[in-house]
Amino acid sequence: MKKSIKNLIVLFLEKEEIVSSWGLSNIRILDNELIFYVNAFKYTGDISIVSKENDLFMVKMRATSTEYEDIQTSQIIDFIDTHIEKTDDYLIDLATWLQKQ
Repeated sequence: MKKSIKNLIVLFLEKEEIVSSWGLSNIRILDNELIFYVNAFKYTGDISIVSKENDLFMVKMRATSTEYEDIQTSQIIDFIDTHIEKTDDYLIDLATWLQKQ
């Protein structure tokens, strides 16, 4: 397993409060890729994070066939959170969701 993938896993653990809001499951760890399923406010489906050169990643949202290139390690959690979870009215949406549970 590439060091960048190991570092990414550590980052996910360090940012547990954000990552856990994604409904993360079915985690698969490959040599240069991390694949997982999310059930978030804005996106539901598999996400693939592929390690590239120079500590950069490609993020693939498989359900929409969307790819984002050259995402830095330091930005990847916020980047994913913005694209799959954070809505314009996030606190209201979260409160509404919690009331339904």
